[in-house]
Amino acid sequence: MSRVDRFIPESSLVASETEIEALLRISQQDTLSASEYAELPEYSLSTQQYDGLTAEDVKRLLAEVGVELSRKMVRHTNRLLDGQISLAEWHLFLTTETKKHDLIAILLGVGGLSIALGFGLNFWEPTQSLIRSQFTGITRTAERIGGGEYTPKQLLWYANYKGSSVVGAYNQARKTGLMLSQFNEARRWPDPAAEHCIDCPAYSTGGLWVPTSDVVPIGVACRCNGRCRCRIEYRFNPERALQMSLSEQINRAKGNESQLFGFLS
Repeated sequence: MSRVDRFIPESSLVASETEIEALLRISQQDTLSASEYAELPEYSLSTQQYDGLTAEDVKRLLAEVGVELSRKMVRHTNRLLDGQISLAEWHLFLTTETKKHDLIAILLGVGGLSIALGFGLNFWEPTQSLIRSQFTGITRTAERIGGGEYTPKQLLWYANYKGSSVVGAYNQARKTGLMLSQFNEARRWPDPAAEHCIDCPAYSTGGLWVPTSDVVPIGVACRCNGRCRCRIEYRFNPERALQMSLSEQINRAKGNESQLFGFLS
C-alpha cells in the first residue's frame, strides 16, 4: 500500500505525557460521575447479583456502554480525518472517553460505588493499571498515526474496536471484587464452537478450578478485546483458603497483572 493511501495529519504532535498522566488520576468526581451514569440497584457479594437485574440485563448494560464509547471514538476520528481537530486533540479525546466509560464498566462489574470504595487500594490499584495499559495503547496508535502508518479505513476500524475495551474493564473489576470477597477459585473455558483470537485459548484452565489470581479476565490481554465467547466461573473453596491467604492471592494477582497489562494489541 502506498503512503498516498494513508492518512497524514497536519501535525504529528500527540498529547503530552503530563496530560495523559493527569488523566490517570481517578478523582472522587470521576467515580461519582460514573456512578450517576448508571444508577445501579443493591448488589449482593455472596450471590454476585444485582437486585432485580439478571445476568443478561447486566450484559446488555455493558454492551450499551461499549456502543456509546465506540460512537464517540468514531465521531472524534472522523473529525480528525476531516481536519477539524489535531492529532493531539484526538489523542486526548480518546483517552478521556476511555477513562470515563471504563469507570462506568468498572463500577458495574464490582457492584457499585460503595463496594468499590469499601475495597480500598487493593481494588483501585489493578483498576488503574488496566486503564494505564489502555492509555498506552492509544498513545502508541497516536504516534503511529503521526508517522502516517494508517489509512482512514483502518483508523475508523480502530475507533470502533476500542469501544469494546469496557469489557476488559468490567471483567477485571469483577475478578478483583470477587477475589476480595473470598471467591478464591475460578475456571475459564472457551466455547468449542466459536472462533477465537490467538490469545484466548491459552487462558483456558482446561476445566480445572485454579486460584482466582491466576485466571485472566475476559477482555484483558487479548486481541479480540473481549469480543469472544469465553466464560469464567468463580467460587469459594474452604480447602484452598487454608492453603493460601487472601494477602498471598492479592500479591500473586499483582505479579500476574503486571505482565498482562504490559500486553498491547
